[in-house]
Amino acid sequence: MQNKKRKSAIYLLLLGNIFLFIIKIIAGVASNSLAVISAAIDSFMDILASTAVFYTVKVSDQSADADHPFGHKRAEPIAALIVAVFTGILGFEILREALMRIINGSEYKFAALALWILLAVIIIKLGMYTYLRKVIKKEPSQAIKAGMIDCRNDVLTNSIALIGVGGIALNIRIIDNIAAVFIAGWVFYSGYKIAMENLKYLMGESPSPRVIKRIKTVALGVKEVKGINTMRAHFVGTQIHVELAVRIKSSFTVKEGHDIGESVKNEIKKIKDIEEVFVHIDAV
Repeated sequence: MQNKKRKSAIYLLLLGNIFLFIIKIIAGVASNSLAVISAAIDSFMDILASTAVFYTVKVSDQSADADHPFGHKRAEPIAALIVAVFTGILGFEILREALMRIINGSEYKFAALALWILLAVIIIKLGMYTYLRKVIKKEPSQAIKAGMIDCRNDVLTNSIALIGVGGIALNIRIIDNIAAVFIAGWVFYSGYKIAMENLKYLMGESPSPRVIKRIKTVALGVKEVKGINTMRAHFVGTQIHVELAVRIKSSFTVKEGHDIGESVKNEIKKIKDIEEVFVHIDAV
């Protein structure tokens, strides 16, 4: 059921971005507004990113195999990084074109159609953002989260584009180029945030101190455990793997020690996002 919701969310992203690209490019050509054309290019990049998300989420859902004994969860951060790269390219191109238009000038024509299309896009993107947010609350996914953030960004960028078209209507043409510069800046920032968040998953970074403290508290909560000698935790894809050595009394038998280790493992695995736990027993 959860996988079906994830797949529905991915189809929504892909089909929604295709539809929005078509209507925004019509509005951009009609008005020659750089802000609107930038928003259309953004949707085209979203189509490429959504396609990447579609394939990487399919890969991440595959079971572990001989070549990938811990599964394929690292595929999702890769998809999110692809989104970040496309976002950075888009931001650069928008900024370059905006600066060129400010320097050289450009012809504009007001089109009421552009205003209505942008309003429709904002409403649609708000709906997509709300839906995706509900999906990841039930089934966390970094790839879908990147798509959700992109939808939120699109609400902002299209609102700025709307201001740019309004500037054309009032014959204050510089507003459109200034709006495009703001869009470029926000797009760059969004790409940076997505990249930084997902690099930690691919680099095997440790989880937050709060999670580390929680793991230790749970391990020490097993009554036979007298202490923790060593502990390491790191991300494998979007999931956390934990390795720890716990102290128990030397009077326990080998079987009892094994059972204590299993108890520690099972309790720690109840913590959110923890996928694997490896427990070593130190008898003292």
